[in-house]
Amino acid sequence: MLKEVKNTFYNLIKNFINSKTEIYEEKNNKIIERSSGNMHKFIINIKCDVTFNSLKNEINEFYSRLGFCNIAYDRENAYLLKKEDDIEPYVSLRLKSEEYIIEIKNTQKIQLKILSN
Repeated sequence: MLKEVKNTFYNLIKNFINSKTEIYEEKNNKIIERSSGNMHKFIINIKCDVTFNSLKNEINEFYSRLGFCNIAYDRENAYLLKKEDDIEPYVSLRLKSEEYIIEIKNTQKIQLKILSN
């Protein structure tokens, strides 16, 4: 039992060290950024000064310069952008539970305009 607790504690510390979380305040609304290895995630409260379409356009503008031109999924509240010649990297945007969630895997992390304001 003690060994299990010790292993669990070790794994928690290891995961904490390997991941990075930043929280930005934007007019009393939260934007959370998490990074772990080759995965980046932004969680943006819907009350922030952005829309699904503005985020989608910003993602398209940034990632089209990096070769992301394959729109794998495009719905009212979900969007997935991939590279034409490589199935591993992707960028996704979705609206879920009053939050915009952007996931970026195996590619450069975008610097969102809302974070630089």
